[in-house]
Amino acid sequence: MFTERDAIKQRLHDINEEKTKLSKESLFLLNRLRELDNLERNEKLPITDEEKRTLEPISTPTSEFRSLPEQQEKTPILSKLTYSFEPRRQPQAYKQTERDIEEVLENIKTLLIQKGEPVSRKEIKEMLREKGLLNWASVDYMMKKVMKLDPSIKKIHRGFFEYASSDV
Repeated sequence: MFTERDAIKQRLHDINEEKTKLSKESLFLLNRLRELDNLERNEKLPITDEEKRTLEPISTPTSEFRSLPEQQEKTPILSKLTYSFEPRRQPQAYKQTERDIEEVLENIKTLLIQKGEPVSRKEIKEMLREKGLLNWASVDYMMKKVMKLDPSIKKIHRGFFEYASSDV
């Protein structure tokens, strides 16, 4: 006996098959667009009569829809074009050592003591850049590390730091 539950399952199965078929077709069409873009850019390859036939509009998906491998066999351009992708360059990792942070700490401490007033994050960044010690992506991150090492360095306001000597 065919129940409503069976009908729903059958319809879901049909929808799933149709989605698979449509995704294959859309993948084929996207690849074909890429090929046409490459042809327009290069315009070095002469287009033969057989290739011109493949450039004709593709009909809507019906039972005559060919699978992607069959379409690739019948399309000579697909075999001629090769894609070369260069991998992305990996960002250079910051190498942070205790010696680096100690040197940064000493320079920041010297700057703060010399100024005697609150120093902006921008001034600290410029000083470290001039000395070649700016190895961190974020000045705030670096300053948090520095403040952990020397509690006398305080953040007094957003983006401003000062050296509060302990003997006062």
